[in-house]
Amino acid sequence: MDPKKEDTPLSPKELDWKFEHPLLKAANSGQGFICFHTQNLKPEDVEQAIDQERSIEIDVTQIGPSIGRYPEEKVVMAHTPWMNLVQGKRIPTTEELESPVGIVDKIANRNVFVKFDVKSPEVIPWVIEQAKKIKPHLRMVHAFVSDLHAINVKGEVKDAYIQEKGHSVVEYVSVDELRRLKNELDDIPVQASCRGITFEDVTLREGGNYPVVDKLCKSIQGVAEVINFNVFFPSSMPKDERKLPHEIIRYAWERYGLMVELNIDAEETAPKGIPYLGRSDSMQNASKVNLS
Repeated sequence: MDPKKEDTPLSPKELDWKFEHPLLKAANSGQGFICFHTQNLKPEDVEQAIDQERSIEIDVTQIGPSIGRYPEEKVVMAHTPWMNLVQGKRIPTTEELESPVGIVDKIANRNVFVKFDVKSPEVIPWVIEQAKKIKPHLRMVHAFVSDLHAINVKGEVKDAYIQEKGHSVVEYVSVDELRRLKNELDDIPVQASCRGITFEDVTLREGGNYPVVDKLCKSIQGVAEVINFNVFFPSSMPKDERKLPHEIIRYAWERYGLMVELNIDAEETAPKGIPYLGRSDSMQNASKVNLS
């Protein structure tokens, strides 16, 4: 992991929750921790996570007059509504977009792991306030990071534009904003995601180095524990081959102490002994919070 962190003494309280945190436990034991993932979190998903002591992901964005016919600013559980438009779906009304506060309150004292998915920098104060209700060892945050966007990595946006699908209207968070969030929440684990990075980019090799991977990982080292390269695969590649190569997963961990998020439903795997964060749309694939 980041040597700067290892040089900083931790209080007993900090050590306690970090030893219990399932993602950090996975990192220390060379295994995976898999989170439940959905763009439409239902009450039955929350109940199942409570009953089985698994995980949920809460998408958090802000609507208001600046992005459409929304009369007032409101923090809601959703992606930006513009994503619906670009994907050919109806834009939801204010009444249809719910606040996540009720869900946070429902699980606050339960053994449920929560990934707060920050879909707009404007919601960071809300996330800080609500995440404090969750036990420190049962929470993490995720965001798409502007510093990891293709235009800032390689000065080119074609592949990022294809990947956007309406996401980018308000979505990107900077590394500095993530650092502030992390500091406010006592070093909460962070996942940082890229956009517009191609398979050719991540597999580009110069000697024993992967220069694009190096640039991405260096940008977030010391701030994030997890990176998702969100690789844009060529259409000519068979779908069953569209998986992140093991050597890249190993490289990110051994060189930078960064776990990689893998799509379990797409049968992505990590090399033996290399820890990772997984995601799955099936609750049954999600890990128990005690990693049993």
